[in-house]
Amino acid sequence: MNTNSTQMGGVYPLRRAMQTDQKVDTDPLANVNLLSDLVSDDVFQTLQEQGLLNDKAIRDYHIRKSFKEFRKDMSTSEAIEKLQQLYPYLQFDTLRKIVYQLTSKKK
Repeated sequence: MNTNSTQMGGVYPLRRAMQTDQKVDTDPLANVNLLSDLVSDDVFQTLQEQGLLNDKAIRDYHIRKSFKEFRKDMSTSEAIEKLQQLYPYLQFDTLRKIVYQLTSKKK
């Protein structure tokens, strides 16, 4: 796994290219397996190549995982504020809803 200055507190921010003419491949974290605790790097790469990954769901999973890690050392509001630094396009309430949403959506 690549460790560089974009790593914050042992957690990698999920970044995607915002411009339509810019490819996601140029993102240094685009090929980082954010689901390493669930699937191997090879499986993640294969799923990503086949377009079978839901970027929003992976982002939300990563946010919840990061929140749990941050909460070990700081208050809830400080943890959400730190998440806002990683995801400046998301509002405080949006992040709060993501971290507190139920992870299993069984009916």
